[in-house]
Amino acid sequence: GLEVRLQTTPVDLAGLGKKDVARLISHAVHEFERGGTAAVSSVSGTKITPDKSQIKEFKSFIERVSFNQFFHPVVYLETKELLHYEILTRFEKGDTLEWVTLAEDAGLALDFDMAVCERAVNYITFKAGGTRTRFSINITAESFAHEKFLEKMERQLDKHKTLSERLLFEIRQSLLIENPEKLNAAVKKL
Repeated sequence: GLEVRLQTTPVDLAGLGKKDVARLISHAVHEFERGGTAAVSSVSGTKITPDKSQIKEFKSFIERVSFNQFFHPVVYLETKELLHYEILTRFEKGDTLEWVTLAEDAGLALDFDMAVCERAVNYITFKAGGTRTRFSINITAESFAHEKFLEKMERQLDKHKTLSERLLFEIRQSLLIENPEKLNAAVKKL
């Protein structure tokens, strides 16, 4: 039989910003998904500072494009029709969520998102170039609205004419969008 248990964990949220609370919730959900119990027993009111050696290691992942991409099919449940593939990033070492969180905390999300996007565009245009298959990738709202990201995507769209019909973006951390007007302008621009 199925047993359902409710567990309450007291957490002191005083002094935490929206990003830290969202990160805490994300961690709890991730632990639950991995089959563990979401053990978040105490929280410091200060921002977690990533370890310098981890930052250096993550930067090398980006520079060497040392991550894998997997293609998760997204289907319409009623007909089982393939809508698109979601491109998921995985690292050979460590937990993906922890690496992505480190990137966001260390200010490396833009560099990471651009590396993921570049690799996805290369796959879509060269390896899947003869198909009409659509793909989606996850990007932070901050990256999507960043001028550097927009310029790079505009160049890609100009270079690869069918890319706009085949590439979808999913906004990561959509609850934490600090400047929705800027994000909306970026969406319209692309």
